[in-house]
Amino acid sequence: MAVRGEEYAVAVAGIRLPRPVSVEELLRVARSVGESTGAAIALARPDAVATEVHCVAAAKYALRSFAAGTNVARDLGMEALLYMSGTRQIRDALRLVGLPSEVLALVAVAISRSEEAAREAVVRLAELSGGELNEGLLEVGPEKAAALMSAFSISEEELSATVARSREEALVKCVLSRMALLHLRK
Repeated sequence: MAVRGEEYAVAVAGIRLPRPVSVEELLRVARSVGESTGAAIALARPDAVATEVHCVAAAKYALRSFAAGTNVARDLGMEALLYMSGTRQIRDALRLVGLPSEVLALVAVAISRSEEAAREAVVRLAELSGGELNEGLLEVGPEKAAALMSAFSISEEELSATVARSREEALVKCVLSRMALLHLRK
């Protein structure tokens, strides 16, 4: 993706861990992987992610914010989390999409100048945390849909009024519209 003439790549992966890992340990691993690959990394709860599209859009908005100098966070990964949550408050974003103190599953978003580095970042994060890539964590089922509707204040009426081929597509469109509105209000 291009942002102000600069090319960037985003890799998104669900990661399932075999045992609970502390959020502090995961953040340490993510920092290490980010430093070695040159990627900015965001870590989110799987139940707060409305497909890979949600993550890629959040990364693009975060990049645009940094390019325009309107970013709230000092870190590109945290800026992406702000967009993923649909809020400009870091505390609220961490509450809505951030990882719990003990983690069994997560979604990793890596933003880099090269596709290879972004992909390497999420693969290495999975390896170093002892986890396995699990794309099923990005899917939206009924339980996740209810959580997303609550988190983003999306009503059944809004879903019904959204032009889409499926309920999942309507939900993703509603989440994306929240991020777009957040970006426009800055």
